[in-house]
Amino acid sequence: MRFLMIWVLVLGLSFLIMLAQPLLVQARDFDHDFDDLNAALASAPQGIPLSYYFDTPESETNSAVTVKTTNPESPNTEAVQLTNGAHQLGTLWSNDKNTFDLNRDQTVSMWLYFGHGGAASEKGNSAGDGMAFVLQNDGKDARTKFKGQTYGETLGVWGDDEDNSATLPDNVAFSAIQKSWALEFDTYVNKDKTYDGAGTTGSFDTDSSQDKILFPHIASNYPGSFFSYEKHTVYHTKDGKRPGWDFGDFTDKRYYYSLRHEGLIQGKDYNFLSNGKWHHLTLRYSQEADDNPRKGEMQYTFDDKDPQTGVPQTGESRTVQIDKDIIDPGGLGTARWGFTGSTGGYFENNLVVFDQIPDLVDATAEVHLIDVTQGKDLTPAADEQSRGHVTEGDQVALDYKVCYIKGKSDWHNVVAKLKLPKHLTFESGTIMPADGGQPQRLSPAALANHEVAQQIADKLDQDHTTVYIHLTGKVDAGPGSVAPATSNFNGTEAVEEATTPGLVVDPLLKLAVKLDETNLAVATGQSVAVGGHVAILDSALQSPTVTLQYELNGTAMPTEQALGEIADGQTFRKTLSAADLQDGSNELCVTAVDDQGNKSLSVKVHIFKGQLDFGTITKAVNFHANLTGQATKVYPTQPFDLTVADTRVTGSWQLSASVAPLQTTQQATLAGQLEYVTPTERLPLSATQQRIATKPPVVGDALKAVTAIAGNKTGDRGLLLQLHSSAVVGHYSGEITWTLANTITA
Repeated sequence: MRFLMIWVLVLGLSFLIMLAQPLLVQARDFDHDFDDLNAALASAPQGIPLSYYFDTPESETNSAVTVKTTNPESPNTEAVQLTNGAHQLGTLWSNDKNTFDLNRDQTVSMWLYFGHGGAASEKGNSAGDGMAFVLQNDGKDARTKFKGQTYGETLGVWGDDEDNSATLPDNVAFSAIQKSWALEFDTYVNKDKTYDGAGTTGSFDTDSSQDKILFPHIASNYPGSFFSYEKHTVYHTKDGKRPGWDFGDFTDKRYYYSLRHEGLIQGKDYNFLSNGKWHHLTLRYSQEADDNPRKGEMQYTFDDKDPQTGVPQTGESRTVQIDKDIIDPGGLGTARWGFTGSTGGYFENNLVVFDQIPDLVDATAEVHLIDVTQGKDLTPAADEQSRGHVTEGDQVALDYKVCYIKGKSDWHNVVAKLKLPKHLTFESGTIMPADGGQPQRLSPAALANHEVAQQIADKLDQDHTTVYIHLTGKVDAGPGSVAPATSNFNGTEAVEEATTPGLVVDPLLKLAVKLDETNLAVATGQSVAVGGHVAILDSALQSPTVTLQYELNGTAMPTEQALGEIADGQTFRKTLSAADLQDGSNELCVTAVDDQGNKSLSVKVHIFKGQLDFGTITKAVNFHANLTGQATKVYPTQPFDLTVADTRVTGSWQLSASVAPLQTTQQATLAGQLEYVTPTERLPLSATQQRIATKPPVVGDALKAVTAIAGNKTGDRGLLLQLHSSAVVGHYSGEITWTLANTITA
């Protein structure tokens, strides 16, 4: 059998277009860090009292204590202090009345503090060692079981890796809290891979998947499961690797274990956690995953609130599955929950403030800021980039809605701590229970100070579910921006928050520019005219002298347009030349300024400049065939791709192609021809131009239109090589000339 290989190289494209184509090192004193503790308690965010919900095991070996915070802005808040010195272990567990229901959706949220020891040197950091949120059924005294003194690597929940001769992870897993799932906040990276370091509890972060643990991090797994730990072998050699000789059990080697980190969130430096700041964490548990009632799902989001303002922020989230058969093998449907923490030679102040307890009280708080003058709700514009606009002097209303949904407990002693947005003056305020109770008037002095502290209910429960707070006021004089403001609704069992949107205060306008059209399109090579009129918004402004300023694509145009003295409704027209416009999208901003300094808001017109051109094209097309002495159809060895991009407003085009005879380097001509195939015909691409495709005139909807000429997935369109029976073996090549012509000038 003879073999033929043919390739066609597109050496160039020629086309006719009638339109123009235009190190910080930090020393730590290993003594109780009272200054750091006092600073943390003085800046603690709002939380709830803890004694109702937790049992702190009374043991000389448990360092956890409950402390009152000292921030006057966060009254009645308690924090649990898990560790504050070297070689400590602290645990805090929910009591029997407040277990975690694994068969109901749950939300838990809290503020976490990890000390201030995260400043890094080349060798690591001086923080130690972190803490962990834990779900477990190992009892109210659950903790890591140490052979000797406490080591920080375990965080009080993971297993203790102290046996460098252990060939299986049994001892590590058995020493951990059993029947548990843990989410660790690891402030010290344990990456000892040495022979001498094996079995000294310093290797949990030597994760083998591309050695990915580099800095303090958050991750999860099952502390009592063998599968959470990975064995590593290190030899008594210079590099710790297997020696050239190996006598089996007599080889001088040791073992250490690393922890498999699931749902990893890792910092970019050592200041990720232990940076002297409070960090907010929200856990959202779903009772079922993948339609399996024995699988749950936990989403944890870190740094989802600003610790200074309480304003919500995106944070960083991960979601992992929760295997109930591991946590709850007996099928009780519940688990204890709480925190553990431990330290080794390094230490830190590990503190937790809770603002939402699982399944205790499910409540919500929301706020709506209304511009009454303009008749719009400003609340959706809550992020910095989409701040809502108000005008100085506008009347506004601020409405809070606080709701009790459900829970094991009623929501007692609910106090509203309102922080009102600046640059707004509130004249009156009322608290109104939804069940028709007696309304309360808010103090005008407190409203004027932009801070209100008022008890809104003795309790909210299933019979008394909702309280409304309604404030009225106006926007102060003077343009500027208004930062979001977060209000707290604090009760004994829960803390809810509501944040007003950020605002931009626009000046009270005396002039306005109104455009005839805000979207225009123009063909390549043409100019375009923008028209509109200037309106006078202040009747006291009599025939001002007005000038129009223009900015095109972010650059001020050098010439302004003087309109002179105008009356209301003065029209204008601005012509942009073809040279002014870039291909594709353009944006022209128009602003009116008078001789007294009054200025209108800028208005924008979008102008699209279109063109006709080739889009994508396959540069080389190859054909391979086995000759049989019969006529043969040969398709390309790879798909052929060609598109035409027509972004004009109106116009039509025609695409043609031709190819010279395919020849070898010795000028032998192929017995065959290259053809272009469509679903209805086959077009030989001889030296005569063949019309491949056309597009009739389209008006209006042709912007950004791309037409695929070849290479579709069905194989019924594209290039085909028709070989004659007399074709002989050889390497043939040729050049296709594609011609794209505009058939109607725009």
